Amino acid sequence: MTEECQAKWPELLKVSSGE
Repeated sequence: MTEECQAKWPELLKVSSGE
C-alpha cells in the first residue's frame, strides 16, 4: 500500500465511524 493510500485510511475510517 502506498503512503498516499495510508494517509487516506484515517479519513475513510472517520467517515465509516459515522462522522
